Amino acid sequence: MTRCLVLGKPNVGKTLFSLRFAFFLGAEAVRLARAGEEAHWTSVEAAVRELVSDRPHQTLELQRLSLEIRGRKGTRRLELVDTGGLTDEIPPAPEVRQVQVETLGLLLKGGLLLHMVDASAVGRPGLPEAPGEVDLQLYHLGRARGGYLLLANKMDREGAADGLREARRRFPGVPLIPISARTGLGFKEVKRHLRRHL
Repeated sequence: MTRCLVLGKPNVGKTLFSLRFAFFLGAEAVRLARAGEEAHWTSVEAAVRELVSDRPHQTLELQRLSLEIRGRKGTRRLELVDTGGLTDEIPPAPEVRQVQVETLGLLLKGGLLLHMVDASAVGRPGLPEAPGEVDLQLYHLGRARGGYLLLANKMDREGAADGLREARRRFPGVPLIPISARTGLGFKEVKRHLRRHL
């Protein structure tokens, strides 16, 4: 099974993308083991209501979604891992630090990388979602390692087109797909990219 990590700063849309992309790929239900208990949702709307928030650091455990995707050699298993938000500074909350450590541990083990930035925040350094040092480090790692895709999310928001141009300037030489986790924009292109690596 190929592992694919969804990485980025808090509140860039990683969980919303992971859930909507899972259903886009044909998942009939999403099952997550959280806090020692398994929970499942049969609709994306129900999962989004419970798991997605505008507040940062709501994903305090790695959320693994086991999916199937058709590749060049038939149907392949894909483990899509929704990770906790990575930050430029060390967060004060121990549970946030713990999920960041777990995320970095998985990052070192390899797999495909979906690095997400908030396109509407690119070029706006006063916003917490604006790309920072952690994004630059993920970009350099992904560029050197391969199996990397930059996702410019929130293309449905005002200012995202300008942010997309700035993202292309800041992160050259890597595949970049503009998406909207809310509307599904770009999901077909993300699927095509993943199929090439399965």
